[in-house]
Amino acid sequence: MWVGYLALALAIGFENLGTTALKGSEGLQKRGLVAVSVFGYVISFVMMGEALARLPLGLSYAIW
Repeated sequence: MWVGYLALALAIGFENLGTTALKGSEGLQKRGLVAVSVFGYVISFVMMGEALARLPLGLSYAIW
């Protein structure tokens, strides 16, 4: 069960990374930060899927 919580924590962290990089990209003008943003969101969705496979849906979204 701890793996689910770890995956959820990683999903939250990568989503924050993606959001911060998206804001810093200045309207998608800085390609490096756009790439970091896309990477952050993709890994976030993958980790959220892993968390949902191990934890209840309501709990996962409440923590998210």
